Amino acid sequence: MRFRVLALSLFLSSPALAQRETYTNVNGWLAWFNDIELSSKWFIDSDIQVRRSGPYDEVSQYLWRASLRRNLTPNVRVAIGYAGSDTHPYGDLPIALRTPEHRAFEQLQLAHATGRTQWSHRYRLEQRWGGRMALEGGEPQGQNWVR
Repeated sequence: MRFRVLALSLFLSSPALAQRETYTNVNGWLAWFNDIELSSKWFIDSDIQVRRSGPYDEVSQYLWRASLRRNLTPNVRVAIGYAGSDTHPYGDLPIALRTPEHRAFEQLQLAHATGRTQWSHRYRLEQRWGGRMALEGGEPQGQNWVR
């Protein structure tokens, strides 16, 4: 009897049964991707993304990325590059201050086919620096960069 009471008590106090408050963010993304062929084996790849919330009322994030890519074979590509992002407070549960970030990266991309299905595997090593922000005179200002 004690076991049943204990089991029922644990079940009824489960977080899954607790009342929850939910928030909805409707987001829109605009993205531009580009690759420039320098030669048959060398390329410059880039992309720019603007992410907005509401779906377009307020900025949520800017993201940009560029890399120099070398095709070693038709199925093996290597690249080095740089990316940056700037995330802003948005939605019903916003972050306190905008947060910029810089990234250097090295990438290996492998491709193969299984029957009619094409597969692509991307391995990326990133070195990231996050901007630490603080309010100065009521305006967010970058304080330092943390790796």
